Amino acid sequence: MGTRGLFCRLLWFAVAFALAGCGGRDGALSAGNGGGEPPGGSIEGGGVERYAETVEVQRVAPEDAPWEVEGIETMESFPLQFALRLARTFPTPGFDVRAEAPEIDRPGSYPVHITATPPSGIVTQVLTPVTVRVPLGKLRPGSYELVVLEKRSGAEDFERVQTIELVAK
Repeated sequence: MGTRGLFCRLLWFAVAFALAGCGGRDGALSAGNGGGEPPGGSIEGGGVERYAETVEVQRVAPEDAPWEVEGIETMESFPLQFALRLARTFPTPGFDVRAEAPEIDRPGSYPVHITATPPSGIVTQVLTPVTVRVPLGKLRPGSYELVVLEKRSGAEDFERVQTIELVAK
């Protein structure tokens, strides 16, 4: 076998080894750490930056908060991305509810602005559940406080209605 054939075989083995996961746990590529780094990190700035694999609701205050946490969505991406689902019952149908997602870059406190515009005109009074989705994006491990600020129309100021504490692991 010539030099060219040996080079091609070595290249083929290198590619196969990389696709197999380089010996890291769960098939994840490791960056010089012997596979000790859990999956969910990315190489940026020369170091390994870790991102959360799970997010849990730690606490909602006050307990009788108007928005109920329905759950945390996990989007299949690399790194994983998350979204918070909130639900509330309004006195009539037709409310236009919009959530402005915060730009989260590290653990800390972030505002979530929710605008609930009531329907115009006459409508029946029927309790109507509404769900809103708040994209959180990729999160680093740590504690996050989401301060929910709400207003009912474009002219009002936002009012603090509750706080949601999350833990990303």
